[in-house]
Amino acid sequence: MTEIETFSVVIAAVTMIIASSFYILNINNACKTRQAQLFMQIHNHGTTGSSSRSLWSC
Repeated sequence: MTEIETFSVVIAAVTMIIASSFYILNINNACKTRQAQLFMQIHNHGTTGSSSRSLWSC
């Protein structure tokens, strides 16, 4: 009986470790995605026809 309880506790602990690892990796990926989106928005804003003409014309 004790072996079954120990086994269930180990399974629960392993599941929590896997879930927390997945969460951390997912948050890291979301951060990198936001940085890439910000870079692309800045790049697109600087290279659009009207804004680039207004930036470079004096």
